[in-house]
Amino acid sequence: MPQIANWPKTRAEAQAILQSHPNPPHDTTHTCKVCNDLFYCERHPQSHRVRSFCSRQCYYRHQDTNPGFQRYRQTDRGKAMRRRVMYKSQARPEAIARLAQYQRWQKLVLTLDRSQRPFDNTPWPTCTTDGCHNINSRRNFTKCTQCTWQAALKRAWRNAGKLCKGGCGKQVTRYQQLTCGNPECMKIYLRESPRHKAIRRKNHQRRRARERIAFVEDVEVMLHFQWQKGRCYHCNRKIDLTKSAPHPKSLTLDHLVPLALGGDHSYANTAASCWDCTCSIKGDRAIGEQLKLV
Repeated sequence: MPQIANWPKTRAEAQAILQSHPNPPHDTTHTCKVCNDLFYCERHPQSHRVRSFCSRQCYYRHQDTNPGFQRYRQTDRGKAMRRRVMYKSQARPEAIARLAQYQRWQKLVLTLDRSQRPFDNTPWPTCTTDGCHNINSRRNFTKCTQCTWQAALKRAWRNAGKLCKGGCGKQVTRYQQLTCGNPECMKIYLRESPRHKAIRRKNHQRRRARERIAFVEDVEVMLHFQWQKGRCYHCNRKIDLTKSAPHPKSLTLDHLVPLALGGDHSYANTAASCWDCTCSIKGDRAIGEQLKLV
């Protein structure tokens, strides 16, 4: 907000200051953006900025009539700025009256239809939370700052009251979202978690390949699954991602030339396969050694 403490309060005072300088320099007279009157304003020696309004009256009039400033006032940042200004004003009667007038204007705008709001063709959106009518701080936001913070707290507390994943029987608090915080429970959870099982299996395959001095690269089984359109490389049947091993139709990563026979851990030597074909039929044989699958 511009520093308007030393500005003239009215246009009459601004014109009186201009008349008090009989021959003002050309670079010290400026045109007001609201009333188009000339006013006297010296440029600061360390700044190139010059105020655009002759008095506080014109500045406040610009605030009340500029749609962009009105939109800023209704954002969370603008509301915080208004509160800070009100606190600095030591609860002056005119500040309190202007704040009450703004609140009445805001209630009136929120009661109108979006097409009738006094902004532009794309009105500033309101919060999408049921029962909340606050205006978002940005156009691309769907919720206001308060509702966004409440949603974050709700996500943080989503596991509160549930039992520990480690099997100790204790309830989970906010900050320990999966376990109770006991290191032994954390070890049990990491050992039994499907995600960590897949990580350990991947690291085990890479270690076996390194032991045989084979070529190793990071292989993502889901990329094979997408390339093969969700079907097994051997039997061409659909793989069920909702199942886990040892289910016959669960997803596994199969080495066409097994690591035991000198194969590489690379995209060229791997494929997405169902657990039945990988472990029951193919096993540790090469791609051409197993029986023809129907």
